[in-house]
Amino acid sequence: MTRIPGQLEYTTIAFELMPREFTLTELQKVYEVILERRLAKPAFRRRILASGVVKETSKMRRGGHRPAILYRFVEGRRS
Repeated sequence: MTRIPGQLEYTTIAFELMPREFTLTELQKVYEVILERRLAKPAFRRRILASGVVKETSKMRRGGHRPAILYRFVEGRRS
């Protein structure tokens, strides 16, 4: 399992574990499980959004708190 954390930086492995549409919180949880450590939410969001690997959809997921924007992986893109 030591290779998977390193592959997060240059492959789409995390997105292969995600549903077609997902929240950034859900994506962050996948990264945290793979890396076996917590990540700073603002820094994670900034890095993922700046990389251009996700695209915001017009949909939102409603839950117990504020509605969350759903994102989709941009095919063919990787930072």
